[in-house]
Amino acid sequence: MTEMAEETKKVNNWLMVVGLVVTGLLIGGGLTFAGYKLTQQRVPELEELETPTIPVPTMPVVEEASPSPIPAPTTSPTAGWETYANTAYGYQFRHPAGWSFTIDVSNEDPTKPLYVIRQGITSNNVDDYLMLVRAWDNPDELSLAEWLQFMKDSNALPLPVEDLDLTPNTGVGGEDALQFWSDPLSRGAEPGVCVQACPVLSVYFVHGDRAYSVQLNYLREFDEESFVLFSQILSTFKFL
Repeated sequence: MTEMAEETKKVNNWLMVVGLVVTGLLIGGGLTFAGYKLTQQRVPELEELETPTIPVPTMPVVEEASPSPIPAPTTSPTAGWETYANTAYGYQFRHPAGWSFTIDVSNEDPTKPLYVIRQGITSNNVDDYLMLVRAWDNPDELSLAEWLQFMKDSNALPLPVEDLDLTPNTGVGGEDALQFWSDPLSRGAEPGVCVQACPVLSVYFVHGDRAYSVQLNYLREFDEESFVLFSQILSTFKFL
């Protein structure tokens, strides 16, 4: 029995050794095979590796603004003009240098009717036309339409035609004004020709307790240049 046990033990030991050897061979073979498979896998070259695209920021394009053109200096048509001021009747205006004015009407008597001109001035030094300014009292401070109707009813307003529309059609110094031509042929709308009398452009307006007219009185035929000049003078008219 002892001998058999010994034999059995030897056999078992031998089988164990064989099992270990076989197991070692299997493990080694597996590792060898795995290493072989790894060596067969292709490692991509560096240049084949996909490089992520990083957006490069771009600077915004700023367009240079074109330089603004420098406006050419403009000369006022009234540059160099002089000022006529009438403190007694509360107005002033500018006129070409060298012009002068003379008081040609003066009625300070308070007993005279309101339609009588209180003061009038006339320009000097002009050959073809005259500029005249007339002033009346307007103690009730009538509106322009009311004062014009009063003057018409008093036969003190020289109208080109009886049915002339007295509605204001322009302005002077911030006040409504009525402008019309006073000559036999124009009927108020436009300058006529010198027949019985030469054209007269009349502009009427009121301010407070005064009423005024400014006239361009032609001594010869109408001309555009003097009409423009007269309009520029009127544009400078102010009340004191």
